[in-house]
Amino acid sequence: MRLKTALILTVVSCFMLIGVDYVFSQGEPAQDQAGQEVKSEQRTQQFSGEVVSVDAQNKTLVLKHLDPETSQEQAVNVCVDEKTSYQNVESIAGINEKDNLNIDYIVDAEGKNMAKVVNLKKQEASVPETAPASNAGVVQ
Repeated sequence: MRLKTALILTVVSCFMLIGVDYVFSQGEPAQDQAGQEVKSEQRTQQFSGEVVSVDAQNKTLVLKHLDPETSQEQAVNVCVDEKTSYQNVESIAGINEKDNLNIDYIVDAEGKNMAKVVNLKKQEASVPETAPASNAGVVQ
């Protein structure tokens, strides 16, 4: 009887150990379109900010944005390359200081913020204020 109990406990323990790996796993690793595993530091991140400077020759942007963790405004350097896609603007040459951008980026192996998508936020058309009607030329 003891042998039977010991055998059953051993089998149950083996199944539990196998199940622990499944329970504590993080699921399937993320894969890119080519089916290659994406490293966690290369997951796409996003932020929005105002352009402080543009260096089209070196393909870099400096933006200031509000850090959600510290609630402090900080400058962020972002690099663009031939793989960067643009929305509402043709290229880095069309970006000016004080423009507002949404950036989707990854952090590369060298620690650089590499833009994947640069989206220029469209400025809302401001309605010109009309001058109040004057009484000039009105005969009373």
